[in-house]
Amino acid sequence: GHTHGNVLRVYQSYENFMASTNHRDFTFAPSYTHPNTIEGPSAVLYGEALYYHCYRSADVCRYDLKTNGVKRVTLPGNGVGFNNKFPYCYYDCRSHSDVDLEADETGLWAIYATVGNHGNLVVSRLVWDDQHQTLNVSQTWETRVFKKAVTNAFMVC
Repeated sequence: GHTHGNVLRVYQSYENFMASTNHRDFTFAPSYTHPNTIEGPSAVLYGEALYYHCYRSADVCRYDLKTNGVKRVTLPGNGVGFNNKFPYCYYDCRSHSDVDLEADETGLWAIYATVGNHGNLVVSRLVWDDQHQTLNVSQTWETRVFKKAVTNAFMVC
């Protein structure tokens, strides 16, 4: 499967998606190795922006669909996994899934693992500050669940 990407395709409706018509492409990085490229299978379209794990980094990127600008925030923790260091599963069933972005009715979340937390899951809540145009981490929780021992995670609050 694909582990890196630099184009987002948005359809106007479900019917357009099924017919593969009436779409718009957004290119947010000039190549597959640019720092703004997506790394891994996890991305969330939340509000007017696409949130994803930035290529080979401990950062989450926010691509604004209106301005085409990219903002970043570095996830907290010592040794945040990237480049397939802490994917889900022992057997690489979800390659490059080091940083998993999730959304629920209360907000946006990053689920990842760090060296400092011994490869266990870490959950950080992400908040977009519209006034200052910055992406921030508002809270972080370290768990005792070893990330490679699970196949996926999601948030429900």
